[in-house]
Amino acid sequence: GLRIDGGGVAYQCGSDTACAQVFASMGYDGWALNADDLASGSLDTFITNVGSKPVLSNYASSYTSTFANIGGAVLLAVADGGTTKYRQAVAVALTEARNAGIDFDTTPVILLVSGISTVDIDDLGGINAADAVEKLAMETADVDLVIATGISGLSTSSYGEGTNWAGERVYLVGSDASTTVQTMALGFNDGTGAPSS
Repeated sequence: GLRIDGGGVAYQCGSDTACAQVFASMGYDGWALNADDLASGSLDTFITNVGSKPVLSNYASSYTSTFANIGGAVLLAVADGGTTKYRQAVAVALTEARNAGIDFDTTPVILLVSGISTVDIDDLGGINAADAVEKLAMETADVDLVIATGISGLSTSSYGEGTNWAGERVYLVGSDASTTVQTMALGFNDGTGAPSS
């Protein structure tokens, strides 16, 4: 299965070269950043030491990527503390992925959401953080799965399901923000397209 890191490692490792190298050796298919990482004064050093770019669609930097083709899926990510509003960042990342030749009809799109500011909640027309994340998930026809961390009001014990404006199903998984490795089983049920757990 795909191995994705949702952020926090850059903040924890700081400028420690050995820590970055250990993380690089863990073989993640794709990795993202969170608000703590963005506030870290040694973020660029950590990324250089890791030797690969994290995905952060709402943070324009030579050290980051708006999307990643992670082999069997496309990874997008947004985090509180970025430089662009979430909906704008997702739209740009999807356009860039499409321009890179990725076929969204055959390639699932995974969106990581790490926290959300009141600015983005208001921009998305949400009544709270969970509602705003759900609106973000549903307003495009290309995102298939949203994994949200640190969003109060989203269930962390089961997946949510909604229908986007094109009538296609989108799945939403809440996860507690954690400093330990979390395993999320996303095997898919027979023909329904729903996560099995």
